[in-house]
Amino acid sequence: VARALCNELCLDYIVINGSEESGIDTLRNKIKQFASSVSLSGGYKVVILDEADYLNPQSTQPALRGFIEEFSANCRFILTCNFKNRIIEPLGHCWFMCANWCKCSPFWGSWYWWCFRANASWSDHN
Repeated sequence: VARALCNELCLDYIVINGSEESGIDTLRNKIKQFASSVSLSGGYKVVILDEADYLNPQSTQPALRGFIEEFSANCRFILTCNFKNRIIEPLGHCWFMCANWCKCSPFWGSWYWWCFRANASWSDHN
């Protein structure tokens, strides 16, 4: 959904999987390099951190908080997680949206629309 949103809004974005790239070096290199430059399209840049709950809560998550504050003028961050309680309190003040909806949820129609617009496939098993 995050990618579809970025594509729809024509925003530059980078996706980082927190369970595969959870170290402080990822923040220092990939995220800082991406977030510190200006978007060529003129809009915001977006860092999508998938499985952010796997980022180290003693080093990487506090550093991430600093990057979010430092680059807030031109960059936005979307964090996905499986376990919200693994996100440190300073990052926990972000807006959270739970993904365990049922088809009767008001958000379902919007989510389905984003998947449709992104040409994503969907089944009841996803």
